[in-house]
Amino acid sequence: MIFVILLYMLRNYYLAVLGGPKWFTTKGKVTPFQSLKGINFGLTSGYTLIELIVVISIIGILASFVVVDQVSYYNKLAFAADVERFMGDMEYARDYAVSRKKRCVITIDAAAGENPAQYSFNLGTAAGTEVILPHNSGNHTILMPDGASITEGPTTITLDTRGRPDDDQSLTYTSTKYSPDVPITLNSITGFITRE
Repeated sequence: MIFVILLYMLRNYYLAVLGGPKWFTTKGKVTPFQSLKGINFGLTSGYTLIELIVVISIIGILASFVVVDQVSYYNKLAFAADVERFMGDMEYARDYAVSRKKRCVITIDAAAGENPAQYSFNLGTAAGTEVILPHNSGNHTILMPDGASITEGPTTITLDTRGRPDDDQSLTYTSTKYSPDVPITLNSITGFITRE
């Protein structure tokens, strides 16, 4: 942008102080610096084609940087929203165990073939596990977004009646769409679910 301003200032100085190129003013021919039927071409100002092309190309280059930054920014926001949704579901399971005073079992299944990773919540009872969701809801699992998975963690987490796991649990939320992994910790003393 500074380059364009300097070009414009140099052009104006050249036309004003030096009076333009002398080789353009020849007798008998109409040049941009001579008058034609009352129009003085020497006093009209405007931009040359080269100046316009330079300005448009600089604007295009700057716009390409903005578009690339916006795409990566939206990918980062989508990844952060996916992690927050997963943590919110874990907090829901914890609160469900506390409010019902029953053990809650969180089961995490890895992606298999074309099936994405998924997780589910069940109540732990003496007879086994019971589905938290109503029986008429159909599918009792929650699908994770495409490319997302949980690594470096247990596939089953049991929360007691106070919403706490037996010991500290560490999960790692990964995604193929966004590179950084997010470690998630379930605290065995407080039951808090935090991201590092």
